[in-house]
This record gives sequence, structure tokens and C-alpha cells, in this order.
Amino acid sequence: MASIRERTDAAGKTKWHAQIRIQGHPPQTRTFSRKTDAKLWVDETERAIRNGRFSSINNAQTKTVAQLFEVFRADYMRKSRTKDYTQILAWWEQRLGKYFLIDVKAPLIQKCIIDLANTPFGQKTKKLRTASTITRYLAVLSRAFTVAVENLEWLDRSPIAGVKKPDKQHELIPRVLSPDEEERLLASAAVSENKFLLGIVLIAVRTGMRFSEIMRLRWNDFEWEKSHALIIVRRAKNNRQRIVPLPHDAFQYCLDRRQNGRAEEEETQLLFPNDPVDAKDVRPIDIRTAWRTCLRRAKIQGFRFHHLRHTCASRLAALGYSLPKIGELLGHQDHRSTQIYTHFSKDHAVKMVIDGANVRTSQTQ
Repeated sequence: MASIRERTDAAGKTKWHAQIRIQGHPPQTRTFSRKTDAKLWVDETERAIRNGRFSSINNAQTKTVAQLFEVFRADYMRKSRTKDYTQILAWWEQRLGKYFLIDVKAPLIQKCIIDLANTPFGQKTKKLRTASTITRYLAVLSRAFTVAVENLEWLDRSPIAGVKKPDKQHELIPRVLSPDEEERLLASAAVSENKFLLGIVLIAVRTGMRFSEIMRLRWNDFEWEKSHALIIVRRAKNNRQRIVPLPHDAFQYCLDRRQNGRAEEEETQLLFPNDPVDAKDVRPIDIRTAWRTCLRRAKIQGFRFHHLRHTCASRLAALGYSLPKIGELLGHQDHRSTQIYTHFSKDHAVKMVIDGANVRTSQTQ
């Protein structure tokens, strides 16, 4: 049996006191500022008690989002993404941490997503977060709520299901370097104070490898041929090993470094170490400052390091290589990730048709 009573507090505000009494269960009470909320709580709690789901409802009423994040960080957070997850969880905790789990609904999360999309990500920049970044924020929150449902049984269902993801249509055509921009970028990297920057950029734009894959490269990841090398990507994002050819100027860069006094015992060292002198230092070099300086000197705007991967893939698509083959080279596990390059393959198809029509026209004249 449930009852809802109207009460007035010392400040003269109206409150609604809800109480549920069911035989065999301890009484449950809660106070609300709106009667509709009180009725909703009574219905959900009574249904949960009768269906044997009261423990999750009770936890949802007493556990906060901050408490969920605390458990998630300690026992369920992916260790390989600790830095990224920590930053994202801190953002969500600032906005949702004080809420009880039962009070976190899709409209509240949607409002946070809108605020995230319209707020610059740094104090010194006016740049807004991309749709992909916002989706990543939402994915981390979703993972935490999934733990609350499936592992901790603090919730019956995740509120993320009703949240609309940001539109990615404006990102379907990736940002790529024009030939002139590439020439300026490589020239700028060649005179960088960071002696490894040119090699890192060359490998990225020639192979389409991810930044993390390049920075983890070691000398024993190479198989050397006369005109090229093969890179064995052992530590890929999706944990699937693959072989990537290293051609042209990127190959010559690595070959020159290899031939300049490399010792046999150094084969397990990083290709781009933070400290070339200290063999015990296993950290890759930090290029963030050098990369920003390089872009500024080359007068290239709206470009991120990951766009070098787009540049490589889009040029392969423009040359007529099939999207499955490009996806295999890039290490895409899902073919849909490669479909953003259909724009360039269509351009190539149009060129083939036009060239063929021109040939036929000239033959009939």
C-alpha cells in the first residue's frame, strides 16, 4: 500500500511525502518537490518490489554518479585508456556527480551533450569538440552505466538509450592535405627543433598508420628489402597484427638512420625514443609542441595529426584501390570505417568513365 501526503516545510515550500508499505518488506519513504515525481517513484518502486528487483531500485535511489565512477575507476576502467577515461569521467563527474542514479535521465544527459558541443575545449582556444569526440564522451559514460546495470545491479537499465548521438554528417568527407600543403608541411618538419618529427610525419602520410602505432615502433618491427621495408604492426588499436609496407622517402629516412651506427643490442629500442642516450627510457618522444609549431610555419589550419591517416587513405582511394584493401592496410576491423573514402573512389570512377568516353569519341571521328 502506498500513500502520498502534502506537507509544508519551515520555509513555506510545499513538499510531497511518499511512503510504501508492502508485507514482507521494510517501509520505503521519500520526499519530492513535485507530486508527479512522487507518483512516478511510487509506481517504479512498487513494481520493483513485487518483481524482485527492489535491490537495484534501492541502490539507484541511494548511490550517486560519483560513487559509480569511483567503483568504475577502481575495478572496471580499461587500463590501456586510463588517461583518456580519467579526463572524460572528470568532466561528467563535475556535471552529474551529485545526482542519484535514479535521477539521471536521458534529457539531463542530452543537455550535458549540448553544453559539451557548444563549449570550447580549452581556455586559450575557441575550437569546439568534433562529433567524434562528443561520441567518445558519451561512450565512456555509457560504459560506466553498463557496469551499474550488468555488474553492480545498481540500475535496471541505462539512461543512455534515449540519448541522441551527435550528427557526423559534416565529418563524412575527411580533411586531407593538398599536394601544396604536403610540400609545405614536410619542409617545415625538416627544419623542426624536434629531430624525429620529419620521420614521424613521413611514416604517417605514406602508410596511414595511427599515431600510437608509429610512436610504439621498435627497430625489430621492420623487415628490410632493397626498395622498401615491411612494418609489422604488433600493437594495433584492435589488437590485430598486420603488415604495412614502408615506401619511398619514408623508407629512405628509416634506412639512413639504421645505417648510421645502429648496434645489434639496440634492435629492441623505440624508433622515436624520448631520450636516445638513456636506453632504460622506454617512453616515446613528445611532439605536441613541435607539431603545432610545424603547422603554424607551414600555414596549415584546421588540421590534426590523424588527418595524415586520412590523407594516405584518400589518395589510395583516388588511385582506384578497393575500399576493402584500403581498410586492410589501415587496420579497420569494421568496413564502415573505410566508407568515408568513397568520395575519393567515386571521383576516380567518374574520371575513368569520362576518359573512356573521350577515347570512344576520338575513335569515331
